[in-house]
Amino acid sequence: MNETDRQSGFTLLEVIVAMAILGVFLVPIYAQIVNGFEFAKSTDRKAKALRLAQDKMTELEMLPFPEDEEVLEGDFGDEHPEYSWKMETIKTPDLQMMEEIMPALKAMEVHVYVYWGPKDNRKSLKLSTLRLE
Repeated sequence: MNETDRQSGFTLLEVIVAMAILGVFLVPIYAQIVNGFEFAKSTDRKAKALRLAQDKMTELEMLPFPEDEEVLEGDFGDEHPEYSWKMETIKTPDLQMMEEIMPALKAMEVHVYVYWGPKDNRKSLKLSTLRLE
């Protein structure tokens, strides 16, 4: 048999070695791509929660000044069904002391929480402000 009669191509061993080399490099790259998509999805959810919390804080600031500590809860309706919120107004001892010193002042701490995700792995974001009147 001379050189011209020989068939060109890859042997089974060469193909297996090439696939093993590809596997060594492609599996970690694929894992990084999947992790990148998960990170982007998580970041998007946090950004959405922040926007919703800011909107809720603005909305609550339009309400009359609360006389007592209170907790309100709700959801964002059909537009954002996976998110819910809670608002707390708290009068801390420092704020009570300020009101005693300046009787014309009314002050409350306001905390807005936005929750999302499944019940067993719920994520949250908190915004706080001091409301004065």
